[in-house]
Amino acid sequence: MANRTHRILVVHVSRIGDTLLCTPALRAIAHQYPNSEITVLAHPNRIEVLQHLPYVHRYIAATKKTVWWRGRLKLHQFDIAFVFGSDASLIKYALRASKKVIAYKQDDETLNKKLYICGDPIELAPAHATDVYLNLVQLLGVKAYGRHLELCLTPAEINQAARLLSLQLKLNEPKPLIGLQVASFPTKAYRDWPLEYFHQLTQRLLSHWPDAYFLILGGPNEREQAASLSAKIGSRSWPLTGTLTLRQTAAIMSQLDLYVGVDTGPTHMMSTFDIPMVALYHCRSPSYFYGPIGHPHAALIDHPLAQSNLCDTTSPMSQISVETVFHAALKVLDLQAPNKSRAQHS
Repeated sequence: MANRTHRILVVHVSRIGDTLLCTPALRAIAHQYPNSEITVLAHPNRIEVLQHLPYVHRYIAATKKTVWWRGRLKLHQFDIAFVFGSDASLIKYALRASKKVIAYKQDDETLNKKLYICGDPIELAPAHATDVYLNLVQLLGVKAYGRHLELCLTPAEINQAARLLSLQLKLNEPKPLIGLQVASFPTKAYRDWPLEYFHQLTQRLLSHWPDAYFLILGGPNEREQAASLSAKIGSRSWPLTGTLTLRQTAAIMSQLDLYVGVDTGPTHMMSTFDIPMVALYHCRSPSYFYGPIGHPHAALIDHPLAQSNLCDTTSPMSQISVETVFHAALKVLDLQAPNKSRAQHS
C-alpha cells in the first residue's frame, strides 16, 4: 500500500492551535505514503499556517457550513480521507469525496457504518492533543514521524519581517527582543494572565535588561489590551495586534529572542521555532495536553490547580505569579539558544 501513489485528503476545520497540532499526523501520513498527493481542507482563516509544508500538495479552504457544497459533482476524487473533528458535515463531505474514510465515531450509526475505520474518541483520549490526531491515523497503520509542530516560512517572509523590525527599531538594537501574547480568544478568556502582571513582568525584565524591547502580538480582539500595555511600557514597546497576517506574525516571531504568552494559537505558532519561550497554561488546558513536545528552550508554567479536580473556569490565572514567570524567562534566555526555526524554509 505504501508503494502506490495515493490521493489522500485530510479534513481539519479548526482554530489556529488545533490546525498546527495536526501537523505531526500530516507528516506521518506523508512518510507512510511517500508517493502520495496530500490535500488538506482547512478553515479559510487558518489554512495559511499550513502553507509551504513540504508534504502538502494542495489546499482547500472551507468552513463547516460551506463544506456541504464541495464534492457534490466530483465523487471519490480521493483514495483515503482522514477527518480530524466530529462534525457530521465534514464526515459526509469526506464520504462523498473519498473511497475510504477514517474518522471519529458518531452518534449516527448509519454514518458510522459508512466509515472505513471508525475511531472511538473516548479510547483515543485523554492524551496530548498531538497524540489524539496521531492515534487516529495510526488506526490505519501509519507510524508517527516526530511529534513537534511544524510551520514553514519562506526566505522572503523572513526577510520582510527583518526589514520591518529594522525600520521600527532603527539603530536601537534591542537586547533582547521579546514578544508578548497577552490574551487568548474571547471564549477562552479564563486563560488570560492579568494585564497588570504582564506590565510588572516587563518592568522586571527591563531592570535586568535595560535595552530590552517588547513586541505585543495578537489579533484585532487584543488591540485595546495591547494599546493599554504599550502605553504603560512606553517607548520600549510596539503593539502589533491586528496589523499582521498569521504568516507575517510567524515571521516576526522567528526574529524574537524570547516569547512570553498565554495558551492560544500564536503560542503554538511560536513553538515551531527553537527560540526561548515561556508559556502559561490554565488548569482546564494544562501543558501536558497542549504544550510543545520536545522544545529545547521552553518553560511551560501550569496553573497550581492543573492536577486538581477543584479547577474550573473561575480559577484565576493570577495564581501564577510574576516572580515565577520572570525567573522562567531568565532561565530560558540565559541558555543563549540559537535564533533559528525547527521548520524548513521553502
